[in-house]
Amino acid sequence: MEKEKELNQLKSQLKKAQDKIKKLENEISVLKNQNDINNDNTNNVYKAISDTAQDFIFFKDNHRRYTYANQAMGRLFQCNENDLLGKTPEDLFNQKEAQIIREIDDKVLKGEKVDSIKELTINKKIFYFHTIQVPIKDNTGNIIGLTGIVRDVTQLIQTDQALKKSEDRYRNLVENAPFGILVHANNEALYVNKKGMQILGAKSQDEIIGANIWKTIHPDYHQMVKDRIRQVYEKKLNPPTLQLKFIRFDKKVIDVEVTPSMIDFLKRPSSQIFFRDISFHHEMKKALLESEKRYETIMQTAPDAIIVKDLELKYIYANKATENVLRVSLDQFIGKKADNFVDHETAKKIKENDFKTLNGETITDLMDIKIEDKNLTFHNIQSPIKDSNGNIIGICLIIRDITTLIHTQKALEKSELSLQIALDASQAGYYEHNADFTKIAFNQRMVDILGYDKNYLSDPKIISKNWSNLIHQEDREIVIDLRVAVFSGVDI
Repeated sequence: MEKEKELNQLKSQLKKAQDKIKKLENEISVLKNQNDINNDNTNNVYKAISDTAQDFIFFKDNHRRYTYANQAMGRLFQCNENDLLGKTPEDLFNQKEAQIIREIDDKVLKGEKVDSIKELTINKKIFYFHTIQVPIKDNTGNIIGLTGIVRDVTQLIQTDQALKKSEDRYRNLVENAPFGILVHANNEALYVNKKGMQILGAKSQDEIIGANIWKTIHPDYHQMVKDRIRQVYEKKLNPPTLQLKFIRFDKKVIDVEVTPSMIDFLKRPSSQIFFRDISFHHEMKKALLESEKRYETIMQTAPDAIIVKDLELKYIYANKATENVLRVSLDQFIGKKADNFVDHETAKKIKENDFKTLNGETITDLMDIKIEDKNLTFHNIQSPIKDSNGNIIGICLIIRDITTLIHTQKALEKSELSLQIALDASQAGYYEHNADFTKIAFNQRMVDILGYDKNYLSDPKIISKNWSNLIHQEDREIVIDLRVAVFSGVDI
C-alpha cells in the first residue's frame, strides 16, 4: 500500500516535471522565433543600406577571396555581384594592379587600417578609387578577413586635374600670348605680360606695375581713352577695338590697336586691355598645338552619412560620418526629426521624399541645405527598408556632401569661360586640336584670317583630312614637321 502511494507520488512529480519542461520548450520557441525575426530585420537593414550604396562594399577571407560584394560591385565589373564570390584580385585585374591590391590586403590582414586613393583600370577604363579597408576579427581577436568600402572619385579627380590644366593653360596663354595684355585700376598698372613689356620697351615688369598709365598713352588720345574707361566702369560695356598711340619707355611713339574689357583682378574691379603694335602692321602667324591625355564596420568606415528612419520619420540610427557630413553630434541627432535641424521649406521637401519612400519609391536627388551659416549641397539616396514579409518598416538614407565637387565644377566652367573670353578678345588667331581632331577650338579672329566657315573648321571629318590645306604651301612642310614632333612628345 505504501509502495503504491509512493508510486503515485512519483507519477505526479513526473507529470509536473513534464509540464514544466513543455512550458519551458514553448517559451524557448517563442524567444527563438522573436530572435529570428529581429535578426531578419537587422540583416534586411544592412542589406538595404548595402544595396542602396553607390560605393563598392565587399568582404574577403584570409585568402583574399571575395565572400560578399554589394550590387554596386556587380555594376562596376558588369556582372552579377554573386559572380564575384570566391574570386581573388588576380581574377579581376591585370598583374600590376592585382599586385597593388594584394599589398593593400596584406597590410589589412596584419591589422592595419588602409585609407588611400589608387588608380585602377577596369574593362579598359581608368578609374580613381578612394579605398578604406579594415580587418575583421572573431570573438577571440583573431583576424579572419577584411572588409572594404571603395568610392569612385574619378569625376572629382579628373575635374580637379582639368581645372588645374585649364588654369595653367590660361596662365601660360596670358603670359606667353603674342599680344600685349595690361590690367589697370584707378590709373595704376597692376599687371603686364611679356609681350606687353616688349611692346612698351620695358626691361622688367617692375617698370610698368604701379606706374601711371596716362604716361604711356599719348596726350592726343587722353580724352578718347577716358571716355572708353567710363564706358567700361560706369556702363559695364566692353567698347570695340580702337587705335591710338602709346609712348614707350624709350620715348618712342608707336601706333597700337587696343581692345578693352572689364574684369575682376585681385578682388577689385579693373580694366584689361589687349594691345598690339601696328606700326608696321605685321600679320603674325602662330600655330598653337597642345596635346592632352584624358583619361556594423562598413557603415562606420563609410565617409558618407548613413541614416535610418522609423515609420514616424525619426532618426533611429546614424553612422559616425553623419557628424562630419551634417555637422551635428549623434547625441543631438538620434530620436529627432528633420524639422529639428533644417528650415521649414527644406523640412517640407524631406518629408515629401520620405512619404514617397514609405510608399515603396527609391529617391535620388540633390538638396541645398544651410548648415552653420554655410550653403552646402548634398546628394541624397533613400530607399525603403522591408521586413522578411515585405512590409516597409523604415527608411534608409545615404547622404554625400558634394559641395566641393560643385564648387570645383563651377570654378572649371569659370576658368574655361575666362579662357574663351580672352581668346575671343584677342587680335591673334587661335586654333587648337588634339591628335585625332575630336577636340577642336578656335576664336573668331582665326575664322576671319582663314576665311572659312565655322562649320568647316569645326568638322573633325573634314579638318582631319584637309587641315594641311589651311597652311600656305611654303610653310606647310615646316608645320607638318612641328605637328609630328609635338604629338610625339617633343618640346618645341
